[in-house]
Amino acid sequence: MSEQDYKAGQSGIPFSVGMNREDYDAGAAIKRTKDGILGVGAGPKVEVPGVAYTLILVAPILLFVYPVLGLTIFGTLAGVIALAMALPTPKEAEALVGFVLCVAAFFPGYFLERKASQLGIYRLLRTGWRLAGPVAVMMFDFNDGRLSFIGPGAITRASGAGLFAGAVALLIVSFVCSLLDRLYFPARAKHS
Repeated sequence: MSEQDYKAGQSGIPFSVGMNREDYDAGAAIKRTKDGILGVGAGPKVEVPGVAYTLILVAPILLFVYPVLGLTIFGTLAGVIALAMALPTPKEAEALVGFVLCVAAFFPGYFLERKASQLGIYRLLRTGWRLAGPVAVMMFDFNDGRLSFIGPGAITRASGAGLFAGAVALLIVSFVCSLLDRLYFPARAKHS
């Protein structure tokens, strides 16, 4: 083993002609591992399964589609953040425990959403909550992005393109959410 090539890889010196590639790569692997542990550089690559990655991306949107489920997850997240700020623990441990708790909060949140979905008033309020998003987009995003456009008279000041995009978004959100409701949280028929 060439100690000089190993140390060159470990110290981050670029590979050059005449070096032993295996020894250099062994040293470079040690450097990447140390940098990853210390939080320097990119660190070792970690594979994330597709389903987990999708859940991570979709989790913030759950609040807008299923309020009880989303509030359960976000309530757990808020509790984890509050505890993390109060306790003197390593940040890595806090992140790991927080991730596990937020994933675990999905299951009681799902149960609560299923129970709440059986109430007609909740379904009505949930539909209004869902449709408020496209209406806000219609009034806010398509009027130069200024917050002052939200309020009384915003519909009369909205552009034609904004109204059309908002109407299309309302239809899409309504259609997709009704499909999701029938799939995940169907309302039971009441038999007399």
